[in-house]
Amino acid sequence: MSQLTCPLRNIAIQDPTAIACLSDVHGEISYLQLDQAVADYANELQQYGFNRGQRLVWQGQNSLALIIAILACLRQGLIIAPLNHRLPLSRQQQLLDSIAANGIISANGADDAAGTNSTDDSAPHAQPDSIAIIPPPKLAHNISDTTPAQPQHELELAADAPMDLIFTSGSSGTPKAVAHSLANHLASAAASQQLIPLKRSDRWLLSLPLAHIGGMAILFRCLHAGATMVLAEQSDILDAISQQQVTHLSLVSTQLYRLLEQADSDSLTHLKYLLLGGSAIDQSLLDRAKQHRLNCFTSYGMTEMSSQICTGPAVGDNIVGQPLPETQLRLSDSGEVEVKGSTLALGYWRAGKLFPLGNAQGWFATGDIAKQTAQGIRLIGRKDNRFVCGGENIVPEQIEQLLLQHSEIEQAVIVAVADEEWGHCPIAYTNPLSPQQQQALSKEIRHKLGSLWCPHGWLPLPAQPIDTKPDRQSLKQQAATICLKRCSSR
Repeated sequence: MSQLTCPLRNIAIQDPTAIACLSDVHGEISYLQLDQAVADYANELQQYGFNRGQRLVWQGQNSLALIIAILACLRQGLIIAPLNHRLPLSRQQQLLDSIAANGIISANGADDAAGTNSTDDSAPHAQPDSIAIIPPPKLAHNISDTTPAQPQHELELAADAPMDLIFTSGSSGTPKAVAHSLANHLASAAASQQLIPLKRSDRWLLSLPLAHIGGMAILFRCLHAGATMVLAEQSDILDAISQQQVTHLSLVSTQLYRLLEQADSDSLTHLKYLLLGGSAIDQSLLDRAKQHRLNCFTSYGMTEMSSQICTGPAVGDNIVGQPLPETQLRLSDSGEVEVKGSTLALGYWRAGKLFPLGNAQGWFATGDIAKQTAQGIRLIGRKDNRFVCGGENIVPEQIEQLLLQHSEIEQAVIVAVADEEWGHCPIAYTNPLSPQQQQALSKEIRHKLGSLWCPHGWLPLPAQPIDTKPDRQSLKQQAATICLKRCSSR
């Protein structure tokens, strides 16, 4: 089995006082201090008698404790599966059961993980006699004052064994558990660094959940470069950026919109690179970012490719740049993006087994439709989001991109609802709009895209965390129910 040296241990030996984490709770934590905390928790996990390859679920939000748990599991050969703590109880329990977890690390303590004393409806109710309940790393507020002995030897870790299970967003169906290796994450970090330079004095804000591949990628980019992760456990993004002098930032479009609404001319001066992804970024939003002299890059990625697939300077029109170094990309006859390379994950985890992602030649069909342009890859939309209305192929993402050009639209999602006359018809979810605004937008859609592309209804988009993709399947079901009730009441 091939091996790689532990990136955390490497920096702890080479530059022990380099700052690994800046936390608004724990202060500055050096690479040496983080390495010791990880070693201590790895020893603690060993006492539970887990075998290599067994699966531990993390229940809780981003924290220094979660970073320690991820790296300790890596050292012990255990697979960690961070759950999105915002998911409802039933979905968390479904995901926990789907990977046959052997233990739960609960940020809120054993009682909450077991579901015995929890008042949080989002906590999975596991039985203590069927699954191990493990306390999180014990962290004193003065961890930054500890002075561990400097390690003398590198640490060899399995390069190609599963180290995590990251669930896809499930925006078009049930989330899938994707298994990554250490080699996957470090290959992604190295390729990203060739396009977006990152060095030891730089600071990347952990603005995305570690339960999401975007958050996990930030962790390994920083470990690969010896840079600093900024943890805003009790602060908002803007405060963390200005107070901790953040140099690198990853945001989805809604986060960028809200950041620009709050930011003044001085609060973003330390930012060197802003990496945007998750969905289409409107040109007007990019123009506002440039007014703040932000160096914006757009990115196209997915869990199955360990985060980034394409990255490039933000030019708008849903151009996402060129493939990362060592990532191969081609378009099928139907325009579907197919990829392969060292960042392609090990596979989907189902029923205790890994199912490889690629075909016999190693190509993975992403389900995304794109075009090659002189400026780079231009994303069109998801193949499985398309539908037919009145005999015409409708691409929801094109309607969404048109809506997002208007300042009053913060977020837009188009779903299809079955219709007796048209086959399917588009329904628009947005922030609340007046009837006059809806009429004006419908007129513009009709003029630019065609009458069949006009939404047959406008619904308010339910509140959700801004770093989470909308659940298209749930929105589609909700829209179908509302339309059915309206029809039956006529």
